[in-house]
Amino acid sequence: MSDSDNYKFEHELSWEEKARLNPLYSIMSDDFLKSSSTDFKEDELDKFYLQGMKFWNKWFAPIFENSVNLRGLTIIEYGVGMGRLLNQPAQFGANCIGIDISEDQLNNAKKYCPNSEKIEFKLLKPKEQISINSNLANFVYSYAVLQHIKQTSDFKFAINEMCRLTAPGGLLKFQARSLNRYAKKGRYSCCRSLSFENFSIVFYFKKISKFFWLPVVRIFKHTHWSGAGSFYSVQGIIRLLKSNGMQLLNVEFDAIGNIIWITSVKEAIKNSKA
Repeated sequence: MSDSDNYKFEHELSWEEKARLNPLYSIMSDDFLKSSSTDFKEDELDKFYLQGMKFWNKWFAPIFENSVNLRGLTIIEYGVGMGRLLNQPAQFGANCIGIDISEDQLNNAKKYCPNSEKIEFKLLKPKEQISINSNLANFVYSYAVLQHIKQTSDFKFAINEMCRLTAPGGLLKFQARSLNRYAKKGRYSCCRSLSFENFSIVFYFKKISKFFWLPVVRIFKHTHWSGAGSFYSVQGIIRLLKSNGMQLLNVEFDAIGNIIWITSVKEAIKNSKA
């Protein structure tokens, strides 16, 4: 793939078009740049799912302390792709559901994911509620998905759906993009955004010396390439979670890029007064 073809692949093609051409690389892993949707090699698939195991063990496994604790839990991944992460809880007895907007990716997952027979796959149709009961999952998560959504309404829809699927007392953890690397960890209130459908206006402070912070205003056009999707400040995400009955537990700042992890818990449903 030439540089120009690579640029077109990353920046211009839809998620479904990428899945048809090179589903392994479309999940944004340079290790699979020369892979092909028509000629998967066994060592490529082994490497791909091993990579998923490493991501699961790093970001999600510590929540459960022990893999035995997964048995009987309902776990949902929003943006499952070829199932490289969800393959892990599936092999330890969790009831797993994988959601994705790409029918091709789901078909690949059914065919190549080692534990696909233990996973229920659901196709997400744009702006349509997923055919899964509300308050079902003990754990809902999303990895490398929200930062690729280029319309604010779709971004809000994704979070609303993940919240809806989370059971009372259940956990929700997902990645999002952020400019909060310019602030000290925990001081995420310094960044604000006005999120329109196709662009965001972001206000934040950038530290330029030991004692001096420079106020910055930037306009971001929403695109679907890595790290350039719809922008919501951490405070905006917290408000969105709260409106869905979720309580913030933790904000983690990823060392790579402008990425944060949000973890929240769904509050118990209050009984209505007679």
